[in-house]
Amino acid sequence: MDHNTSAVGRRLLIGSVYFTLLGVVIIACICQIVSGLRQVTHDADARTLAAIKMLNFKIPNDYFDRAVTLNAVSEEEFKGNDRIIREITSMFSIKYLYSMVEIDDRFYITNVLLDVPYFTEYHEDWPMLRKTARDGEPRFGVISDSYGKTRFCISRFTTPSGGHYIIGADIDSEEIRTAREEYLKSFLPKTQNEALIVIVFGGILALMSLRMIVKGQCYTVAG
Repeated sequence: MDHNTSAVGRRLLIGSVYFTLLGVVIIACICQIVSGLRQVTHDADARTLAAIKMLNFKIPNDYFDRAVTLNAVSEEEFKGNDRIIREITSMFSIKYLYSMVEIDDRFYITNVLLDVPYFTEYHEDWPMLRKTARDGEPRFGVISDSYGKTRFCISRFTTPSGGHYIIGADIDSEEIRTAREEYLKSFLPKTQNEALIVIVFGGILALMSLRMIVKGQCYTVAG
């Protein structure tokens, strides 16, 4: 009876150690996956924010001071900024880069690489845009409008004369989804190999721990 009880106890000990190690491996893998997926989003946000700052640096300061009425900027000057926008969007691999100004609770486009005229009103209902225009806090998120579904960054800036304008940059949501899938494809095979190694060595460690305990019990009995 004692022998059977001891054998059951040893099996339970091996099982508890083994499954504890397995649980640790699973939790570590989940944490690593979540961290990696967040990093994909973080990298996308870093690109959009960098593109926004570069556009703000490259467009002359007086442009945003003047770009507050329909006739303040000529169509030639408006389209003349296309080269700068195209260069930045290509550098950071983003879909849209644009600037807007708020006049009487309405938003008007003052820079964009689209076939729209200067000072075209932006009609989409975008609460985050209004919040950033009010409090000046940069915001990141996902928007789905007539221009597509994208992950955006928007930030408010101040002109030399004290006015405000918004610059935004968007990355296609499909690009982020693809980047996440590629991360998972590269991560899972590597994780499977690491998990197998941990499981095998965990089993060996469990057996070694059990033998040490059994020897300790034998010495105790002999003493």
